[in-house]
Amino acid sequence: MLVGLHSKLGHLTGSPESINISAVLLSAVYPHGGTAGGYDVTDYENISPEFGTMEDFYDLRVAMHKKGTESVASKFYFSFKYYYFMLVSRI
Repeated sequence: MLVGLHSKLGHLTGSPESINISAVLLSAVYPHGGTAGGYDVTDYENISPEFGTMEDFYDLRVAMHKKGTESVASKFYFSFKYYYFMLVSRI
C-alpha cells in the first residue's frame, strides 16, 4: 500500500494535473492482532507487513514533504472494543 501510494503521489499533489491535496491520513498501518479492523495495535513502532516496511513509510514521508504534503499516521491507543468488554463484565 505504501509503495502504491508513493507511486501515485504525482496524481495527488505537486503537478498541474493533480488534485492538490494537503495531507494524507494513514490509519491502521501498524501491526495488529487481526481483529477490530486493524485498530487492535500490537506495536506502534513498526509498520504492518501487509502495508510495507518502515523504509517504505520513510520514503513516502520524504517524498510527500518534498511536495509540500503532510502525512498523519493515526494512533488509536484506546479501542472501544476493550471498554465494551470491561463494561459488560461489570454488569
